[in-house]
Amino acid sequence: MSCSRCLEESFHRKKGELYHLCLIISMEESTGLCKELFDYLTAEYPHDNCKLSFEPDQQGVKTPFFIDKNESQAELVCFKSTFVKIFKGVHKEFTELVTSSTDLDNCCKIDDMEIYYMTVGLFLTTTENKTVFNLHQSILIKIIRNFKVRGGNEKELYRFLEKELRMVQRLLTSTNNKLNKSSSMWLLYKKLYILILELFPENKLDYLDACFKAARLHPANYYCWNTIRWFFDNIPKEKKLELFTKVKKFCFQRGSDCSSWDTLSYIVCQRNRKIDHNRNEYRRISKMFEEILPGRDPVKVDNSFPEFSVSHTFQGIIEMIELLRLDKWPPYLCLLNLLKTFPEIDRSWLFQKWTEELRVFEEEFGHLYFEYDKPLVPEKYADNLLLSRDIKYFGFKRSVMNYF
Repeated sequence: MSCSRCLEESFHRKKGELYHLCLIISMEESTGLCKELFDYLTAEYPHDNCKLSFEPDQQGVKTPFFIDKNESQAELVCFKSTFVKIFKGVHKEFTELVTSSTDLDNCCKIDDMEIYYMTVGLFLTTTENKTVFNLHQSILIKIIRNFKVRGGNEKELYRFLEKELRMVQRLLTSTNNKLNKSSSMWLLYKKLYILILELFPENKLDYLDACFKAARLHPANYYCWNTIRWFFDNIPKEKKLELFTKVKKFCFQRGSDCSSWDTLSYIVCQRNRKIDHNRNEYRRISKMFEEILPGRDPVKVDNSFPEFSVSHTFQGIIEMIELLRLDKWPPYLCLLNLLKTFPEIDRSWLFQKWTEELRVFEEEFGHLYFEYDKPLVPEKYADNLLLSRDIKYFGFKRSVMNYF
């Protein structure tokens, strides 16, 4: 009986080893495209400017990816057939991997980088799978931990993390809005900022440029702008002022992007509100990496606030509204938030001016009507674009004044 049990255990062990061997071979085949993708994403391009786009297969092009490069920028094209191959290949192996082992350290002796490249392919094709992101984070920590155990060169580790960051940045700035607006991908971006900063406090990597590229590609990108607010709360004071200037410029070039204007409002009002959510998240994420940062004092977050004029920002918004006769709500809402947060701002002159303008306009075109505090364009004026714009322009002014 004992001999029979031994034979049975030996059979199942051999069967398991054969299964894992087949899985390893299958992964090596399917992750080839993933590694090629990773190499393209992390390559150096002119002015570090590379956009990942997705196109139908092109006649005469036999390569899975295509690079269109000039002196100022590059475009990395992933063809539809390549996308499908990556999805089918790595999805099958990923499913088998997570069902065959729950212990990453004993995960059928698959090479760490094979799993790493697999998660890169899954990022491309499966943008909100939490298990994929957890696996990627686990394998990233394992690679860093093993690197430290074997006493590797610090420059080598830095280059690897720089490539990881570049890979995530180019996914976030791709033309695929599912990637660009992935909350999990933006969270990974925050984690990389903290991890690299804790390991290499003197690094000069640029994290904000990718945020603004993503914001320009896909308007009203909530998770992108939420990340920009997170950076504002956690970066050094001198960089806060630079970020504020960039956000303000972005908003003043786009009157309808609600997420950007909400961020401008948040940044200016944060001087008084002092909301701690983003700083608390920084500390929470930092604790997640204690395993690979033993005995290291965490980098202190700069809580000081930059010096800039609230009244100057307030005046700038008013000038923009008047000059362009804006008929979009976001700038008005930002103005309203400033008035509520900073009651010391003198608004009497502004409201007197607006009240007189409204009186003159309503005498000529009739009383303004509202629904949920938003002006309604009467049907008889619906075909008159200029008048429809002015109804909203004056109506939003009244919506701001009605709050007080």
